[in-house]
Amino acid sequence: MLQRIYGTAWADKKALNAYLQRPGRSRERDHRKIGKQLDLYHMQEEAPGMVFWHNDGWTIFRELEVFVRSKLKEYQYQEVKVRS
Repeated sequence: MLQRIYGTAWADKKALNAYLQRPGRSRERDHRKIGKQLDLYHMQEEAPGMVFWHNDGWTIFRELEVFVRSKLKEYQYQEVKVRS
């Protein structure tokens, strides 16, 4: 039986500590936590993965769509819609 072993190496203790703190910082920036705190959307157990947007969250979502579409146009990309 084979077992996979992972290892990391760091130039100094400061770099190692920065790496070890990364998961904690990621949890602080988790979109699910922030969305709940800011009351942007909610999810229900009956519909896993389905987002139910609240007013402010939907406004932000729409503004992001406008921004992304402007960048697509600026860099001459085409938007493609796939079935979701």
